[in-house]
Amino acid sequence: LDGVAHVIERHDRYPDRLHYVEHAAAICADRRHPVSAAGLDALIARAAAAGMRPVEAQARRLRGILGADAGELHASLELFEASGIGRYAARVRWELASLTGDAATEADARASLERLGELETLLEASAKR
Repeated sequence: LDGVAHVIERHDRYPDRLHYVEHAAAICADRRHPVSAAGLDALIARAAAAGMRPVEAQARRLRGILGADAGELHASLELFEASGIGRYAARVRWELASLTGDAATEADARASLERLGELETLLEASAKR
């Protein structure tokens, strides 16, 4: 996973393939794999300035998970919802509820992930941490 994290940290090497960077951030977030704060900060700034909501949302999700930062997870959730990316919005709802101890929201998010066919994949990824 270090190679995947390197894609995030060197996102400037992929100016025409930011979907690679977004996917790398998703993989690292799912597996709670560390990425440098400086790399995430630079990616978030670039994505926000360019209006690349999915990339910014995924990077904020990763930063929120790694730093146990509910504010970053809320920002990520808002971006995913505004972009109509329901699968990742459901993941963030679950991650946020788990972080804050909101059992009712966690149960709802878990049910949404199950309906979307995402729960098993996310649980497998979490187990690989």
